[in-house]
Amino acid sequence: MSPRYRPMPGGPWFPLAVFGIFGLATVSMALSMLFGGGPPLAFGVVWLAILAWNAYWFLFGIAGELWVEGPLLHWRAALRSGAVALSEIEEIRPMRMASNVEVIVVRNQRPIMTLATRGIREFNDSILHQRPDLSVRLGWNARLNERLSFGSRSRFR
Repeated sequence: MSPRYRPMPGGPWFPLAVFGIFGLATVSMALSMLFGGGPPLAFGVVWLAILAWNAYWFLFGIAGELWVEGPLLHWRAALRSGAVALSEIEEIRPMRMASNVEVIVVRNQRPIMTLATRGIREFNDSILHQRPDLSVRLGWNARLNERLSFGSRSRFR
């Protein structure tokens, strides 16, 4: 089995557990609002908007597990997965407004995004082993995380 990069504890299933808890909190809040207690309606609307935004990104958009197997890069989010040929990758770079998110730009497809935690450099090296011509940049947050993760293990195993 090839080494895998899992930036989240528990891999791609971790967001399901987190959003399950937030879902229960939302139901509890909605029930308390219906029966005369709880927060004001404006708070409930903002809560739902933030929950929906984060649920979309963490359940569908952010890959919680990535691995290279032969000429393919495989990735898995909580509710979505896929594979792409390494030859189709155009560049690997940090997200413009969030340097702790790495973006793998793929030709004619949506980019693959993942969190840049300790081990991201090793994962990128596994791609560069087959594609030495590829442009790879780490964001300042990822570089800092690689240096300052005292005692923590790499997420690439």
